[in-house]
Amino acid sequence: MYQAIYQSASPTAELLNARGALPYRHVPEAVDYWSEIPEDAALRGRVLIHRDAAESMSDGGRHSIESMAAAAARDGQAGWERFADRPARFPGLDLPF
Repeated sequence: MYQAIYQSASPTAELLNARGALPYRHVPEAVDYWSEIPEDAALRGRVLIHRDAAESMSDGGRHSIESMAAAAARDGQAGWERFADRPARFPGLDLPF
């Protein structure tokens, strides 16, 4: 499983960025998501976050959902229209955005 993720993550991120679906910025000082597993040789430097996310990275998911939904609606992917023109909401969670 790890091999599939490592082999496809970079091309996928580049494709989504090129299509305007997921513009990102690199966060070199952030700890890697899987830094605790023995296979992870790089503990820092592989984290990407949405370009418009706050420095705290707390709203990166919201920005990612919004930009991917907008790109899907723009490209004619049915079902995403309801997300494209409004901020992401998470029912049942009391989040500040």
